Amino acid sequence: MKWQSIGSTRIATKRWNRLAKQRIQITGSSTGRIAGHRLLFKALVLAVAMLAAPAQAAITFSFNYTDVGVGFNDATFGAARRASLEQTGTLLSNIFPSYTATITMDVDGSNTEDSTLAAAGSNYNSATASTCAAGYNRGDVGTKILGGVDPAPGMADGTVTVNFQDVMWDLDDSVDGALFDFKSTMLHELLHAAGFSASIMPNGTDGCTQAAPTAGGWNPFDQHLGNTTKNFINASFVIDTAAWNAAVTGGAGNAGVLWRGSNGVAANAGNPIPIFSPNPYQEGSSISHMDDDFYTATALLMEAATGAGPGVRTLAAIELGIMQDIGFIQTTPPPPPPPPPPAPSATTVLTAIINFLLDDE
Repeated sequence: MKWQSIGSTRIATKRWNRLAKQRIQITGSSTGRIAGHRLLFKALVLAVAMLAAPAQAAITFSFNYTDVGVGFNDATFGAARRASLEQTGTLLSNIFPSYTATITMDVDGSNTEDSTLAAAGSNYNSATASTCAAGYNRGDVGTKILGGVDPAPGMADGTVTVNFQDVMWDLDDSVDGALFDFKSTMLHELLHAAGFSASIMPNGTDGCTQAAPTAGGWNPFDQHLGNTTKNFINASFVIDTAAWNAAVTGGAGNAGVLWRGSNGVAANAGNPIPIFSPNPYQEGSSISHMDDDFYTATALLMEAATGAGPGVRTLAAIELGIMQDIGFIQTTPPPPPPPPPPAPSATTVLTAIINFLLDDE
């Protein structure tokens, strides 16, 4: 079986829900690719072109817009909505500048849930992830970004849904105070798809309903969740159900679920990081976000809710630490190298090649 993450809502008067997704069954297929050769002259031309445009690492998104006549394919607003989402993909690429991948997402803008801004998640098509094999199993989006083999060539790696009917969005970079920041929310959702998402169910089972003492199959995010004294999942991939049950709806701060990964803790002055653990449990919001009820004085990109006006479009140090803990170690650009000597122009290179060939005669 193959699995995909699905979402749920968060409800508030002035702050709206942004969602992470969990798993439902899907199907898939595969395709192949071929490459060809080049002659020497074409290789020389290519080398000259590379002098002018050196290759750089980048994550690129290919969005497949599945809505018909509405949302991203609305006759009046669709083009601007698509352009804004594609610009957001570049924002995520800039957070992880050392990775190279092409990520395909199915996108639907026909959602009409009036308390939900948007939702996103990864598909889980690998043999281990789709069956919840014991261990930490990454979704397709994260697998490809981190250099793994595409588990399902020809299939989408994840999904995005957006509510255009009930939400007034601002699509550009000068966000009106009465509108919602589209790019902030889309960046938030794409990070869920990349891996900022828990898979532990409210009752402590994994996504395939496997319960302790059976070893579970978990998201990498789950590995670092715990309380003030321990991680919930042990070295044998078995969850401590009692500890989980006490924290999952424990509320704000240390009473709820905490992040215990070393990079996140280091970024938080050596302290575990509060994770959103409201009572009652909020499907799609609980445990997959920073703790809205604890970080009341600080706006964070990965909080569960957001209000109107300009949103956050960067990860705080503690959020970068969390991403590092789940495997995204290249989360900031390296220091710029010293400026290189001036590169020869294309004309200079071609002239040298021609002179060499003439001298050889």
